[in-house]
Amino acid sequence: MSLIAFAIYLITDGREGQDERAEQAISSLPRGAVAVQLRAPALTGGALHERALRWRALTTRLGAPLFLHDRVDIALAVAADGAHLPARGLPARAARRIAPSLLLAASTHSLPEARMAVAGGADLCTFGPVWPTASHPGAPPVGVAALAEVARSLAIPVFALGGVDAARAGEVAAAGARAACLRAILDSSDPAREARAIHASLRRAARTP
Repeated sequence: MSLIAFAIYLITDGREGQDERAEQAISSLPRGAVAVQLRAPALTGGALHERALRWRALTTRLGAPLFLHDRVDIALAVAADGAHLPARGLPARAARRIAPSLLLAASTHSLPEARMAVAGGADLCTFGPVWPTASHPGAPPVGVAALAEVARSLAIPVFALGGVDAARAGEVAAAGARAACLRAILDSSDPAREARAIHASLRRAARTP
């Protein structure tokens, strides 16, 4: 199975207690259905390396690709599957020279940004925020129409970010995209149930002509 076959891109934000909740969510889905982006900007390099080693062991056991946010070096050090490049971080082209074996994901917020990421060698991108989100309170939502335009225009998988939950996952799939999730799953009272609901909604909509 291709590493980019996953439908859900689960993003952590470094808060305590997320390991167990993420494990519940990943375990509830078929192997290969979800990837994890380990994002913990408050940690030092050493502490992030320690956490990344734990997540590498967890994701390997559960069959989930692991991406490190903004740390190509640590992604290589723990044998992660990929690195996630923020919009103001290392350009995809430079990251590709450093780490030709890694999958590269890129944060994008407009069609020109998305095209630039593809031109630089990104293998997938997040796009958003599609809806208002507490994770980016000051960012205006781009909307589903913009998501659909980006998904149509790119030859790589596009993951809708911002406000994506089970109720909206069908719109995401209908727009030709997949789901990047943080709070919808990790702040849920039942992360496994929410993950399954998002996955089921994506699959139903993707089968709709």
